Amino acid sequence: MDRCTHCVRERTDGAVRCRQTGAFSDWTALRMTIPPCIHDSSGAIRFYVRINGIPVGALVSKEALHYRYRPDANGEDAMDTYLANAADIEAAVRRRVAKGSIEPVMLREADLHTPA
Repeated sequence: MDRCTHCVRERTDGAVRCRQTGAFSDWTALRMTIPPCIHDSSGAIRFYVRINGIPVGALVSKEALHYRYRPDANGEDAMDTYLANAADIEAAVRRRVAKGSIEPVMLREADLHTPA
């Protein structure tokens, strides 16, 4: 059984049971509705990217975001940095999957493009 306390869901045999409503949903459909969030255990930003109609889970660390997109900033919000660069970050996930990475895709600094 997978638990994801920050996303409030519980996986049971390929279906998802919402711990708030008790309703069951298709896992694939549900995970595309989960917004990006901070992963409690790692502190990374966790998000999903649809590739060929399939949602693929990915993570990017706060440090990678800071290093690549805001190297001169102090105390920046990692979620704000992620949202401001989401298109580039999702493209990095697509490149990694095209090269054979499997879920969850953990992005590194080298995967992300440096802004112009």
